[in-house]
Amino acid sequence: MGVNYTVILFSRQHFGDEQGSLFPGVQFVGKTKDYMFDCPDVDPNETAVLLYNSYDVTSPRDRFEINGKQLYGGLYEAPGGHTWASHELLVEPEFNLKATGNVLHVESRTRGGHTAGHIDDFVLDNIVIMYKARRSPPVPQG
Repeated sequence: MGVNYTVILFSRQHFGDEQGSLFPGVQFVGKTKDYMFDCPDVDPNETAVLLYNSYDVTSPRDRFEINGKQLYGGLYEAPGGHTWASHELLVEPEFNLKATGNVLHVESRTRGGHTAGHIDDFVLDNIVIMYKARRSPPVPQG
């Protein structure tokens, strides 16, 4: 059984309601965004690993889901704010990873978990999922 990966996001994206408040020139996506991604040859019975970078997450209620299910640990609050952090989360078989048509849902919320009012402004970057493939990649001949 081999290991494979998919890059879900490769450039910084700003979530929230205050465009330009964190990094000038970073793409502002607003309150919510869905990222479609594929995991060719994924073994859905195996645990995958989601890796990502975040900046200035301050609400413990922001939503971070795969295929409609909240990820355990979700988006972590940055200690002290205005900090970059790297994360890794387990994506268990119950998240039903598929070869095609998976959805990563990101949603900015208030500290109380509401979608209206002063919602969290944060940046995500370099989101990658590593997963076990059903078949091993071919061995190079040489």
